[in-house]
Amino acid sequence: MADGNDVVYADQPCKVLESLLPPSPTWYTSYGCDGNEIGVFVCASRNHLNVFKVNNLTTAAEQAVDSGVASMSNELISYNLLASLSHVEKVHVTALGPRHRIAKDDDLVLAVACCDDGTVHLWDVFSQKEIQYHDKHKSKVTAAAWSLSEPDFVITGDERGFIALFKFDTNCSLKLHHPEKCQVSCMTFSPHNLDLLAVGYKSGNIILMNVSTTSLTVVKKFPGHHDDITSLVWCPQPGEQFCAQKPNEAETDTNTESCPTTETGHLFASGSKDQKICVWSTKKDYCLTSMSLPNNVGMKREKSSETMRLWVALHWPRKHPHTLVSSVYSGVMLKWDLSYPGKKKFVIFSAASNCSHNRIVFNIASLGLDHNILLTNSQDRNMILWDVDKCKSIHVVSTFGGFVYDVHAVPLDPGRIALGIGDNTIRIWNRTKDSNRFLVQIWQKIKSKVTVVRWHPTYEGLLAYGTDDGRVATVEVNSHKPPSICPSYHSKTVYCLDWGKPTYKAGSTNTNRSLYNLYSQGENTILQHYINSSEPATNVNHIIQHTNGKNDSGTFPNRTEIRWSPDFSLVAIGNIDGSVEIFLPPHLQLLCTINIFSKIINCISWHPLYTTSYNMMSTCSNWLAIGSNDSVVHVVDLTIVIKEKVSDSNEIVIITESLRSLEGHSKRITGLCWSTHNEGHLVTISYDKTAVVWDVKKGEALAHYRGHSGRLMCVSWSLTDPNLIYTGSDDCFLHGWRMSAHHCQPKLNIKKSVKVKKRSTAKKAGGSVASAVTTLEKNKELVGNKERSSSPSTELSDVQLGIETGDSISSSNKTVLATEASQNHDVDLASMLVRSVGDQVACRFPEVSVANHKTIRIAELQHHGSLLIAGTITVASMYAMEAPSMSSNMPIEVTSHKEKVPVVRQ
Repeated sequence: MADGNDVVYADQPCKVLESLLPPSPTWYTSYGCDGNEIGVFVCASRNHLNVFKVNNLTTAAEQAVDSGVASMSNELISYNLLASLSHVEKVHVTALGPRHRIAKDDDLVLAVACCDDGTVHLWDVFSQKEIQYHDKHKSKVTAAAWSLSEPDFVITGDERGFIALFKFDTNCSLKLHHPEKCQVSCMTFSPHNLDLLAVGYKSGNIILMNVSTTSLTVVKKFPGHHDDITSLVWCPQPGEQFCAQKPNEAETDTNTESCPTTETGHLFASGSKDQKICVWSTKKDYCLTSMSLPNNVGMKREKSSETMRLWVALHWPRKHPHTLVSSVYSGVMLKWDLSYPGKKKFVIFSAASNCSHNRIVFNIASLGLDHNILLTNSQDRNMILWDVDKCKSIHVVSTFGGFVYDVHAVPLDPGRIALGIGDNTIRIWNRTKDSNRFLVQIWQKIKSKVTVVRWHPTYEGLLAYGTDDGRVATVEVNSHKPPSICPSYHSKTVYCLDWGKPTYKAGSTNTNRSLYNLYSQGENTILQHYINSSEPATNVNHIIQHTNGKNDSGTFPNRTEIRWSPDFSLVAIGNIDGSVEIFLPPHLQLLCTINIFSKIINCISWHPLYTTSYNMMSTCSNWLAIGSNDSVVHVVDLTIVIKEKVSDSNEIVIITESLRSLEGHSKRITGLCWSTHNEGHLVTISYDKTAVVWDVKKGEALAHYRGHSGRLMCVSWSLTDPNLIYTGSDDCFLHGWRMSAHHCQPKLNIKKSVKVKKRSTAKKAGGSVASAVTTLEKNKELVGNKERSSSPSTELSDVQLGIETGDSISSSNKTVLATEASQNHDVDLASMLVRSVGDQVACRFPEVSVANHKTIRIAELQHHGSLLIAGTITVASMYAMEAPSMSSNMPIEVTSHKEKVPVVRQ
């Protein structure tokens, strides 16, 4: 059954979106998307059924036609994501139930989702509830049709030819039939004889069947095509003769009595991979008329092998029964005139260059009260809305065929956003008002997933990208030139790119130095690439070793991240052991090591030097945000490092505690982005499927976004709107959401002091010892030496206390944590109270050196109904401490620690 935990409900924040770019519907099926009269449409995308609602459809269509504009902007057409319904396997087929037979209001919209594992799921899309499901099919379901007479009756067909009759009312019944041993490719019910079902097969045969809830009878077989049937549609008017009236008369008079009819026969049309459209009568054994698709419209056919990709989609307009809409190989939409069968006239739909298809169209769905708005799904990964009355495109929705791995914008062109996508493409989204806000696709020479993109800081239109197969390249998006691939590459995935100043060994005679070079990280190595040069890339470790010599271990840590400061005066490098090193270019002299994390560093972000809300240099300009495989984000103040750089000191600064510790996630951190509008505002994303916005200066969480159904992969703050944030996910969505619409305050830990030491005078921060709380009665004491546990125990005697050694700092910065626990449910609460104890520590424990203080971290856990509160204790001596001796009226400060999930970077 579908996993209800991954359902994104319509009343959740995902409904309030500024912009939305969805995943592509399933290819090579006639059931990738479907729509209904009220503007609801569903798309089968990977293992999700995505539900959307188009707003102001009729008004927007009229405006678009009158102005001649086709646009992605919300000014003409907007749509909301109502739900993303998760399934175990890939969803191959979807269809919406016929609302006019079920309800006259918006209360009930049913949809069927059919998966590759043979399961069939029935959903109420507004309530996001799964009504029924069955797994009667033993192979992939390839077609589905709703009964027009019984709202709780669905028919499905699979690739082995089995047809399931599924009535899902209170007395659920399920019958399986096998009329032909061939894959079912499409099926549809007649609107005139409600029990008559037309079924198309991969063999090219079409079979008419009489269907009831318990039986299926073959009526007639039509062997007219010699290749796969890709589409079947019924004429909206009864009778088996074509309308003889002129088109302009048909447009003004759609009464069913206007055409000659018979009482027995009805028309339907079929499209096939043989590139023919045939019109049939239910009472004739032969094709009444056929039309061959033209080859001289749109893109020319490439090779004979491309016939494997041929597809014909059909739609019979309800208001214009004398016409038939079809697609052709090149993606062009045609409107055939059936009033004069022998002449085979057609009209080509007009479309702007940015609102048209250039690849095959898989299916055509209809929207609106008169079904006069068409929705097409194409291999070019665009979904387009068309006005069938005016034969014009009115709106385009670009979609993604893979994860949204990266998003990046640059102040040089703030309205243009670059996206790295897992479908082997780069998308350039222009969001400026004077454009149509469309996406440009870059795919030439890209052979694998695009995992990272980075705009050049000063060269407008120059974009660098890295791929899943280790390639690094640049492309000028303002020209039609193909990408320029760097001669050096990584053997595995490129995770990070950044432009920076040239770095080189002291005394180097190499004079071929450009203003900026490109730095890439992959396979634990950072390479410096020389753009527009055949010179091989340089491993930055060679420069670091030449300048600083070998470290104590004699080896370099594996590199995982590199980020240059906004003014390019410093560069931060993250490592797999959790350390972050700050270097001074051009020789990469080591200035500082940040030893806060113990897990792989995933992302680093420097605070901007200036923000739009302040006309002077930001007071936070020396802040550095760091995220790792831990769930906590740390913000470090590097002011002391900047001072050391200015003073030209050779001492290396060691930072062991952060300025701020932000705890709002439950899984690894995957992205960070500072606001360029408001200083101290930071957005963080995680594998926990959420994004959190922080005011780091005030120590407050401002917003919590939970609109994605997948893990978040990338984030970018809009450079033109301080309230707008973009997030990309492995659910293949890009969401643009407003911070003000998602107020929430996750917990965070504010650390007001920064522990700093210098290598020349202090020992290295070493291993830790641990103590366990074994007794919390009248005489409390800390005993034992246990290793730090990654997951807290549920027994009081197993509470793990990690103790980290530190160096002496001002006694006014000491902090004590308070915990409450009851060993026997209602007796003897032990309290260790959080406060700044200052010199009181030395007064209470004169026999202990203040420089010998320890730091204790206690995990949050539950024991027999009593809460043990997590936080941090700093005391002068653990073996001499007695909790009861401390004053019970000290203020309490509480911090919650989430469970840490040990994962490795992929």
